[in-house]
Amino acid sequence: VYGSYVYGRIYRAVDRYNAPTIGANGSGGINEGGNWLTPFVLREGDPATMFAGYQNVWRSGNIRTGNPATWTRLSTGFGGIRHLESSPANNRMLYVLQNNRNMQRSDNAQAAAPSWTDLGAGPGGVNWVEAHPKDSQRVYCVNNGNLHRSTNKGVSWTLIRSINTTQNGAFKCLLVDSSAPYETIYAGPERGVYVWDSLSGTLHSFNTGLQNWAGVTDIEMQYST
Repeated sequence: VYGSYVYGRIYRAVDRYNAPTIGANGSGGINEGGNWLTPFVLREGDPATMFAGYQNVWRSGNIRTGNPATWTRLSTGFGGIRHLESSPANNRMLYVLQNNRNMQRSDNAQAAAPSWTDLGAGPGGVNWVEAHPKDSQRVYCVNNGNLHRSTNKGVSWTLIRSINTTQNGAFKCLLVDSSAPYETIYAGPERGVYVWDSLSGTLHSFNTGLQNWAGVTDIEMQYST
């Protein structure tokens, strides 16, 4: 299990008594701090590789064994990172949401010196970026009150659904259901969880048993036991 503490301390917990730091400012080659909540993500299909967002994007290829891990900086001048997304459909692709809500994409994030495509602000005020699990061209994003889809890797965006933020609060995270027979997206606002599907085109409450004021910051789905 991996977790993070304030300003970029990332740890690997083997059990409750053994949770060494594997990444931090001044450790493993990292020489800059991160946000209060520093994002990190495992590279899809490669559990030994992690990307972390400090002031720039960093990568380690030995997070399972390194103590601390060894890190390499992959970008310059990004000015702080708030979210990272490794594409399940193509694990060479990495999406980055900067602190200023600008988006970046690398199509060769595994390379020694990845190249970056500046996607700009997209629809504006983006809180989360979510890659489609099977289609590498398709990616989604949400800002406070709107759900958007891109079919060209974030170059342009189409509005899927406007969301009532007065009732639900700002939407902060997304999950695309890879097991659904049609396009299905879960969204987490400040109050509850909601699901949109392309069959009905509507946004449904998914809050049975969930506290009304449960602020949602991430959504994960277990597909099998």
